[in-house]
Amino acid sequence: MKVLPLPEIGQSAYFLITTANRIIMGNNITEYVLDRLVEVELREVRDDALLARFCSHRHDVKGTSLVHYFNNELCDIYSEINIVVGYDGNVKDISDYDFIKDKWEIKRADILKNYPQDIKPLVDGTSLLLKDKEKFIDSLFGGYGFWRFFFQPWYRREYEETENSKIALKNYFGEVSLPLDVKSSILSRQDDENAVWKINNTAVLDNKGFDRRGFARMLKNLTKVYNIDASLTVDFEESYTFIKNGTLSEAELFLNTSVSNWYIVLTGHKLVQVSRTGLEKLKEAGDMAETLENA
Repeated sequence: MKVLPLPEIGQSAYFLITTANRIIMGNNITEYVLDRLVEVELREVRDDALLARFCSHRHDVKGTSLVHYFNNELCDIYSEINIVVGYDGNVKDISDYDFIKDKWEIKRADILKNYPQDIKPLVDGTSLLLKDKEKFIDSLFGGYGFWRFFFQPWYRREYEETENSKIALKNYFGEVSLPLDVKSSILSRQDDENAVWKINNTAVLDNKGFDRRGFARMLKNLTKVYNIDASLTVDFEESYTFIKNGTLSEAELFLNTSVSNWYIVLTGHKLVQVSRTGLEKLKEAGDMAETLENA
């Protein structure tokens, strides 16, 4: 099986990423859809890591909770950052971290001015989080966010047709991580004009690695019910399509975790690569996802 080529240094790729999230707890449902128009550029190839520039050109959210709109505002503070990521897919550093803190001070004042007082605990929590760079990096890149499209052990290794691996989604349930046993199917196809790598993942819960007691405590704190059944069901599917320049052309991620039918956390991400012309068109579109779908 061939090695996936690294993208060309200095060559930007543009993506429309749609994230949908729904949390059901009893009769309470919160949900949002967030569209992001982003640019990713490989800046430097090092012996132990890659330096990538990430730029957010536009982000639009439709949500049911104040926190959804607050998180959308936070996108502005990391709208253009340089990220150091190891070949294992783990983010090591944000090289321009002070720039993020400076942008937050400006954004903080705008948020307090334009939102109700209920926003203040979220603002204060973010100010505190930004004082600890390591915790901020874990918060931004942990869990099951759209960053997973880009930050995995994609490069500088040979692929087998089928692979088994373990991943841990940090702090997926508050302070409790979600460990998974992942099975991957990899197909490499090449013809005269193109080369395509297709990677499909499924996963089951890593029962040995899962902090079931911590998860049960979290559920008790949420529900105030102390004889709760903490049996967790996981549905996990991912598909990635890479093209000959080493970038993603399209991808979809889906994760559904549930405790019976009363506590459900469902997250999906969809990525489509667009051209530079498409980028400019989507910047001006009324609805980015609808415009791309009808293009």
